[in-house]
Amino acid sequence: MKTFYTFFLFLICNYFYAQTDDSFIKEIKEYVIKIDSINKLDLYNTNYVISISDGIIEMNNKVVGGYGIRTLSDIENNFIYRINYGGGTDLYIHKTYYYQTNKLCYAVFEINDYKNKLGKIYLKEEFYKNDKKISSIVTVNKLDEKNRNETDISLFDDGVKYFNDKKNNSH
Repeated sequence: MKTFYTFFLFLICNYFYAQTDDSFIKEIKEYVIKIDSINKLDLYNTNYVISISDGIIEMNNKVVGGYGIRTLSDIENNFIYRINYGGGTDLYIHKTYYYQTNKLCYAVFEINDYKNKLGKIYLKEEFYKNDKKISSIVTVNKLDEKNRNETDISLFDDGVKYFNDKKNNSH
């Protein structure tokens, strides 16, 4: 009987822990929708600003691609809400990082193969709470072995790096 109670207690604790993470993930998804809806506003009369930087990708002194980085922040740059990177060569890499009170809370990483008309071949979403990953969802569709190395990325480290670069280069 003691084993039954221990097992039951274990199930209850896991249920409430899972509920906490599920509700937190739901809150983050709602936050992401809110942040993305800012793009539809006329930013002229708001406290938001979108900054854009872009560049080329070179290999052997030849331009083989390009990239762009779009950052959504408040007008004083005290808070960064979203950093979006898009670019590539044969594959199009799209990374978006969302920050809540300047802490990474959600990241999405997508690889598209437009050259071979395959569309989205890889998608990874991660949710963070207190600088810890609490959930990761990966969808692989037609990603071949030669492109697997493109997925070897720590989204958390990359998102923190983009954030620090933006904060350090904004003043």
